[in-house]
Amino acid sequence: MAMSIGAAMKRTSATAWHYIRVTKPRESSLLVFIGFCAMVVAGDGLPETGRLLLTLAAITLGSGGVNGLTNYLDATLTPACAEQTAGPSPPRLSIRPRKHSCSAWP
Repeated sequence: MAMSIGAAMKRTSATAWHYIRVTKPRESSLLVFIGFCAMVVAGDGLPETGRLLLTLAAITLGSGGVNGLTNYLDATLTPACAEQTAGPSPPRLSIRPRKHSCSAWP
């Protein structure tokens, strides 16, 4: 049965939203704000516009990528290592990673 265009768009936007949530946009925006404040304080005022935009883009992409990687590793390695740890498991992700053993990195 063919999916309607509206249903396909809704499914695509839901999938995109899952990937955006993995990057933790609230935490990333806080890191961008802290980076901006540090640039202003360290430079005794606002830096050049190009340097400011490049630095804020690098902080945004870096923090989003690290958050995504952390979520992936937590979801991948924690269930495989559950017998070896006594701590609580992280919340389950809506994006399912591949299964790996605890001793081997992906």
